[in-house]
Amino acid sequence: MNFSSRFVENKVFRYVFIALIALCMVASLFVRMDSDPFKVMAAVLMFLCAVSICGFVFPVAHLPFLFVILGTVAFGRSFSLIHFQVKGIPLYITEIAIGASLALLVMKGRKFFRQFDAPIPTGLTVSLFVYFILGLMYTLLGIKGNGSAAFRDITFCLYLVVLFIMFGVFSTSRRIKSFLIYLLPAVGVLLFIGFIRFFVFIPGGTIYRGIVDELKMTNIGLYCGFITIFGLAFFTFIQKKAHRYLLAVMIYFAFLFVLMAEVRAAWAGLLITMILLGILLKKEFRVFFVFLALMVASLFVIDYFRLGVQDRKLASITEKLTFDKKKPQATMASANIQFRIRLWKHTLKEIQEYPVFGWGYGTQINYVIWGQELYWIRLQDPKMNLVPTHNHLLAITYKMGIVGLLLFLIINLWVFIYGVLNVKRCITPFGRRFLIAALGSLVYWHGMAFFFDILESPPTSIFLWIIIAGILAIVHQEKKIESVV
Repeated sequence: MNFSSRFVENKVFRYVFIALIALCMVASLFVRMDSDPFKVMAAVLMFLCAVSICGFVFPVAHLPFLFVILGTVAFGRSFSLIHFQVKGIPLYITEIAIGASLALLVMKGRKFFRQFDAPIPTGLTVSLFVYFILGLMYTLLGIKGNGSAAFRDITFCLYLVVLFIMFGVFSTSRRIKSFLIYLLPAVGVLLFIGFIRFFVFIPGGTIYRGIVDELKMTNIGLYCGFITIFGLAFFTFIQKKAHRYLLAVMIYFAFLFVLMAEVRAAWAGLLITMILLGILLKKEFRVFFVFLALMVASLFVIDYFRLGVQDRKLASITEKLTFDKKKPQATMASANIQFRIRLWKHTLKEIQEYPVFGWGYGTQINYVIWGQELYWIRLQDPKMNLVPTHNHLLAITYKMGIVGLLLFLIINLWVFIYGVLNVKRCITPFGRRFLIAALGSLVYWHGMAFFFDILESPPTSIFLWIIIAGILAIVHQEKKIESVV
């Protein structure tokens, strides 16, 4: 028995890593230091814990990207902002991990491609290829015309390479199951952060305060929505009562945080997703209504007794914000709708100038919001606050024109319809539930992206291609099983 096998089978390692992760999370509430080294250290512990739980089932080439997924799920935007400056160009940890995994895959050469059974149907291959080449051309032209500012827009389609990394991760049902288990340490950290965020006061200057300041509510809403969707899809599938109780707790807090984050696009997207899950899962989805009753009751209890201790939290139902002098007491919902409508109208005017091929990468609209023009200066600090379009379809049209938008829609609609048509053809119960959860997550992602800068942000954009890879891979595996049977 080699070291890796003993490492995986030894439960002592597992408990030690879990204890160290818990210690790090508690220490983050009090210790004052730079948060970036802490997040990397915590991600390493989560990685070791995850590997000790699910085993060494993934190829080495995929480990850099899998490592970043853990950190991203746990810390969101604050983890993805970790970067290095190379001749004035910021290289973020997400792009570094993607590049490292691709380089390791390419180094395998023919050996890798012989073992790689691509699950991409022929009809989809052309659209993906054209979309990627178009994005590559926009990137090169953007660098030539706008310098390093063009790198901000590679999330629009160059992240498509994540598909080929995740196809290796999702190559077998065993690996898909291991991947879901692999994410558990990061999910635990995310829920811990969410609990502290909404219920515990943390003094300024601590590690946790730095993490929270960079953790957007949209990230919490998106990740907790995914946890809720997959948890509900697999709840009745799990046989062991202890594991089912643990999953129930995870679903409870994940769904609660989606509500408390008060990201209304997440509410709408999750509602649509729940309808889809109810149609596909039918009687198996009755458990959702129990969770829904608990969530609503908990939310009103929390808000009525004001159990959240942070004065500036976004989770109060009664919160009022002042955005417009003409309407000094506009609610957050009203202000957000007005804000987005004005952004979208301005964006549509800009699109009309170059409707077919768009403005290209590295360009940004100087929005005029409530009489104030918001300038965007190229080649500034990477943490500089930009004003995104807050709609992924308009953002793609502005950058890549109608051509880019049509390709994007063709890819996503094709994958969704392809997945829905194959739900009834699934042979294994696990494959069916995973496919339904992935389809629900795809709908949820687009629902969020329609109102937020989900596509433009690396910690949220990568999950689109991870979900698409999961849909294509599980359908491919079920078809192979069907052909044998």
